[in-house]
Amino acid sequence: MYKPGFIVVSLILSYMGLAFGATEVELVNERIADGKKKAYTIKALFLGQKSRYTFYTEEDAKIGNGTYMLSLDGGGTVYYIDRNSNTCYHGSSEEVLEISSNFMLKTTDKFKLKIQEGEIRKVLEEDAGAIHGLPTKHTLITIGFTASYKYMLFNNKYKVKRVVDVWVTPKIAGINDQGIFQRAWEYTGDEELDQELRAIIGTGNNYRLRSEINQTMVDKKGKESSAQILQYVKSITEIDDLPEDAFRLPECKEIDAKKMEKNFKALLKALLK
Repeated sequence: MYKPGFIVVSLILSYMGLAFGATEVELVNERIADGKKKAYTIKALFLGQKSRYTFYTEEDAKIGNGTYMLSLDGGGTVYYIDRNSNTCYHGSSEEVLEISSNFMLKTTDKFKLKIQEGEIRKVLEEDAGAIHGLPTKHTLITIGFTASYKYMLFNNKYKVKRVVDVWVTPKIAGINDQGIFQRAWEYTGDEELDQELRAIIGTGNNYRLRSEINQTMVDKKGKESSAQILQYVKSITEIDDLPEDAFRLPECKEIDAKKMEKNFKALLKALLK
């Protein structure tokens, strides 16, 4: 139902753009399901048109230390760098997004996932005070749809309901103007529904500081399951002293798109294990 690979990279690429001054932003993603919590953090560093993204978990800061994404031209070209294997891939932001989401799309095709009977309702929109000292608007949305899949001899059908709370601000100094968390967990994979969501939330014109998604699913036998997704900006910090190599492109062996997809899948698996 969720597309973590697509979301992680979409989230990163939504940041890549014009920035003013050196700014560091910590982005936290948490998922709680069946009593188990999984979380990872993306640390984003910006200076002018340069941006760098590293990945780690609170439990193991070593995860992702050797892997990062780098742009030197406002997101026009993105480098995916794995220092552990001394390899790298570069392409446009659209190419990197497509490659990183390929294995998720293959999974969707494999299970013949279908989204039907979609309905979205905006319940509330209000001024919500400040987060990190920034004026914030809160929107509450409910989403309902039916999801079905078929794989070999297995098939199932779910009634899905999501209650989505989103807090956005119109501007953060030092970050581009394309929006934070531009593609998020509330998206369904159905283009018509997701276009409606984008129009309601307005992520293209705002920065998302926090979102909370509570989901319930009931299968065709009546069995119910639930999950909660939290995404939030943990900190926004001005940086005075940058490491000399913060935005340096290292010497590395160029890899093809297939190898990059494999490397990213391994990173995502480590982050979400």
